[in-house]
Amino acid sequence: MHRIEMLEKFIMVPLFLTGMCVSFFGVIMRYIFNSPVHWVEEIFSLTLVWAIFIGFSTALKNNNHIALDLVYAVLPKKAQRVLDFIGYLLGIAFSIFFLYYGTLMVIEAFKIGGVSLDARIPLWITSLIMPLTGLLLLLAYIEKIIMFFKNKGQEEEQNDGILAG
Repeated sequence: MHRIEMLEKFIMVPLFLTGMCVSFFGVIMRYIFNSPVHWVEEIFSLTLVWAIFIGFSTALKNNNHIALDLVYAVLPKKAQRVLDFIGYLLGIAFSIFFLYYGTLMVIEAFKIGGVSLDARIPLWITSLIMPLTGLLLLLAYIEKIIMFFKNKGQEEEQNDGILAG
């Protein structure tokens, strides 16, 4: 999983930087040279959306998503673990949904053969982020489930040690 996280960062950071540079270029061309470049908005949107979507799985792995744990925090540990497990299963279902329908979307865009208006990027390429995000999230949720069961075994060993001691 470490390699996947490195690959995510290797892709995400240049995309984000490219988006920022393209945006800066667009501002300079529009307001200093009074010569707007129309493809700038498409490239900016595409690179930022791709960077953000790839960042979803990284945020999940690092527990950086927004969470409202007002009720969760006062629940007993067993109830928290049950909710965690249900959340992971729902996340896996969502990831599979994203992966499946994203793949269908890419296939349909490829069949149609459309391109973006200004930059002329094939729409199937812009749509690839959907199944890619679904796959990355699925892998991250699988990792969460594996860690869930590993931690369960460690908790039981700690409890056995406390009871024996």
